[in-house]
Order: sequence, then structure tokens, then C-alpha cells
Amino acid sequence: MSRARVVETANGIQEEATVDVFDQMQRRFRDKGWIETDAIISINAAYTPAEVKALLETSRFTKFTVSSNPMGLQVTASK
Repeated sequence: MSRARVVETANGIQEEATVDVFDQMQRRFRDKGWIETDAIISINAAYTPAEVKALLETSRFTKFTVSSNPMGLQVTASK
């Protein structure tokens, strides 16, 4: 049995209708097995901070930071 998905919050910039549609979409993705969480985690784990910095240096971002944390890599960037 799979764990229940955390419902998207209605607080913030989203309207309640938008949140409801997003929640339905995510449930459908989960039920069909279309949520690629494992692939996202493996991509994050596959790169070192130095490799991500090298990739970002070739992008349009003018400022960026890459750091490691217990959850993986944290990347912040701005144009």
C-alpha cells in the first residue's frame, strides 16, 4: 500500500480551484505510476556541487550558488 500524498496547500498565491485541480492531477499521476521521484533523486545524487556549478556557468544565470545539504543539492540562481 502506498503512502498518502500530502495535499497541496490553498494558502499563498494559488487559488482554491487551482489547488484542487493540481491535487487531482497529482493523484492521477500517482495512481498511474507516472511520478518520477526515483529518477529525480538519482539525478540529484549523480552530480557533485562542482559539476553543477560548471553546468550553470554555461547557462544564462548571472548569479548562482550550489551547496550540499542532507536532502541533496541546493541550487539558487538568478538571471
